[in-house]
Amino acid sequence: MKSYSWEFGSAKKHIDKSCFASNETGIPKVVRQFFCVEELGYKESVHITLVFDGSRYSAKIENPTTPEGRRKTRMVWGQDFTDLLRAKLPGWDQHFERDIKYAADDRPCIIFEQLGPREFSVSFSGQ
Repeated sequence: MKSYSWEFGSAKKHIDKSCFASNETGIPKVVRQFFCVEELGYKESVHITLVFDGSRYSAKIENPTTPEGRRKTRMVWGQDFTDLLRAKLPGWDQHFERDIKYAADDRPCIIFEQLGPREFSVSFSGQ
Protein backbone atom coordinates (compact mmCIF):
# COMPACT_ATOMS: atom_id res chain seq x y z
CA MET A 1 0.00 0.00 0.00
CA LYS A 2 1.22 3.55 -0.73
CA SER A 3 0.53 6.99 0.71
CA TYR A 4 2.32 10.06 -0.61
CA SER A 5 6.04 9.16 -0.66
CA TRP A 6 5.57 6.23 1.76
CA GLU A 7 5.00 2.51 1.18
CA PHE A 8 4.18 0.25 4.05
CA GLY A 9 4.05 -3.31 5.24
CA SER A 10 7.34 -2.41 6.77
CA ALA A 11 7.54 1.37 6.38
CA LYS A 12 9.38 2.47 3.28
CA LYS A 13 10.00 6.20 2.84
CA HIS A 14 11.00 7.51 -0.57
CA ILE A 15 13.39 10.32 0.33
CA ASP A 16 12.51 13.91 -0.44
CA LYS A 17 13.97 17.36 0.09
CA SER A 18 12.77 17.62 3.72
CA CYS A 19 14.89 14.60 4.71
CA PHE A 20 18.02 16.66 4.01
CA ALA A 21 16.95 20.29 4.32
CA SER A 22 14.90 20.01 7.54
CA ASN A 23 16.07 16.74 9.17
CA GLU A 24 12.48 15.50 9.05
CA THR A 25 9.74 13.85 7.10
CA GLY A 26 5.96 14.01 7.26
CA ILE A 27 4.09 10.89 8.36
CA PRO A 28 0.65 10.50 6.75
CA LYS A 29 -2.26 9.26 8.87
CA VAL A 30 -2.22 5.81 7.30
CA VAL A 31 1.45 5.30 8.26
CA ARG A 32 1.05 6.38 11.90
CA GLN A 33 -0.11 2.91 12.94
CA PHE A 34 3.23 1.38 11.91
CA PHE A 35 5.02 3.71 14.35
CA CYS A 36 2.31 3.18 17.04
CA VAL A 37 1.43 6.88 17.12
CA GLU A 38 -2.08 6.82 15.68
CA GLU A 39 -3.43 8.33 18.94
CA LEU A 40 -0.75 11.01 19.24
CA GLY A 41 -2.50 14.17 20.39
CA TYR A 42 -2.15 17.81 19.48
CA LYS A 43 1.35 19.09 20.40
CA GLU A 44 2.40 15.67 21.74
CA SER A 45 5.59 13.83 20.79
CA VAL A 46 7.28 10.50 21.44
CA HIS A 47 10.99 9.79 21.34
CA ILE A 48 12.20 6.93 19.18
CA THR A 49 15.54 5.38 18.33
CA LEU A 50 16.70 4.62 14.79
CA VAL A 51 19.36 1.91 14.49
CA PHE A 52 21.74 1.43 11.58
CA ASP A 53 24.71 -0.94 11.58
CA GLY A 54 24.99 -0.88 15.37
CA SER A 55 24.78 2.92 15.66
CA ARG A 56 21.81 4.53 17.39
CA TYR A 57 20.19 7.81 16.34
CA SER A 58 17.74 9.77 18.46
CA ALA A 59 14.56 10.98 16.79
CA LYS A 60 11.03 11.94 17.71
CA ILE A 61 7.62 11.75 16.19
CA GLU A 62 5.53 14.81 16.89
CA ASN A 63 2.14 16.17 16.08
CA PRO A 64 2.48 19.93 15.65
CA THR A 65 -0.87 20.18 13.90
CA THR A 66 -3.55 22.66 14.78
CA PRO A 67 -6.73 21.19 16.25
CA GLU A 68 -8.20 21.53 12.73
CA GLY A 69 -5.51 19.12 11.47
CA ARG A 70 -3.77 21.39 8.97
CA ARG A 71 -0.34 19.71 9.26
CA LYS A 72 0.84 16.13 9.20
CA THR A 73 2.53 14.27 11.98
CA ARG A 74 6.27 14.30 11.39
CA MET A 75 9.44 12.46 12.32
CA VAL A 76 12.34 14.71 13.26
CA TRP A 77 15.92 13.50 13.69
CA GLY A 78 19.30 15.02 14.46
CA GLN A 79 22.00 16.19 12.09
CA ASP A 80 23.88 12.91 12.73
CA PHE A 81 21.14 10.94 10.97
CA THR A 82 21.04 13.41 8.08
CA ASP A 83 24.82 12.98 7.78
CA LEU A 84 24.21 9.22 7.55
CA LEU A 85 21.65 9.82 4.78
CA ARG A 86 24.22 11.91 2.87
CA ALA A 87 26.84 9.17 3.27
CA LYS A 88 24.54 6.30 2.26
CA LEU A 89 22.69 8.21 -0.48
CA PRO A 90 25.42 10.42 -1.98
CA GLY A 91 24.39 13.25 -4.26
CA TRP A 92 20.69 13.14 -3.48
CA ASP A 93 20.79 16.17 -1.19
CA GLN A 94 22.28 18.15 -4.10
CA HIS A 95 19.54 16.99 -6.48
CA PHE A 96 16.93 18.32 -4.08
CA GLU A 97 18.84 21.57 -3.47
CA ARG A 98 18.71 22.17 -7.23
CA ASP A 99 14.98 21.29 -7.23
CA ILE A 100 15.48 18.41 -9.63
CA LYS A 101 12.18 16.51 -9.65
CA TYR A 102 11.95 12.71 -9.49
CA ALA A 103 8.93 10.44 -9.25
CA ALA A 104 8.74 8.74 -5.83
CA ASP A 105 9.54 5.35 -7.35
CA ASP A 106 12.77 6.75 -8.82
CA ARG A 107 14.10 7.96 -5.45
CA PRO A 108 16.02 5.87 -2.89
CA CYS A 109 14.21 4.71 0.24
CA ILE A 110 14.69 4.57 3.96
CA ILE A 111 13.23 1.25 5.14
CA PHE A 112 12.04 1.08 8.76
CA GLU A 113 11.60 -2.23 10.60
CA GLN A 114 10.31 -2.33 14.16
CA LEU A 115 12.79 -3.81 16.65
CA GLY A 116 10.82 -3.06 19.80
CA PRO A 117 8.72 -0.36 21.39
CA ARG A 118 9.95 2.95 20.00
CA GLU A 119 13.00 1.35 18.31
CA PHE A 120 13.36 0.88 14.55
CA SER A 121 16.14 -0.46 12.39
CA VAL A 122 16.78 1.45 9.19
CA SER A 123 18.24 0.31 5.91
CA PHE A 124 18.45 1.94 2.52
CA SER A 125 17.43 0.84 -0.96
CA GLY A 126 18.35 2.35 -4.28
CA GLN A 127 21.77 3.44 -3.12
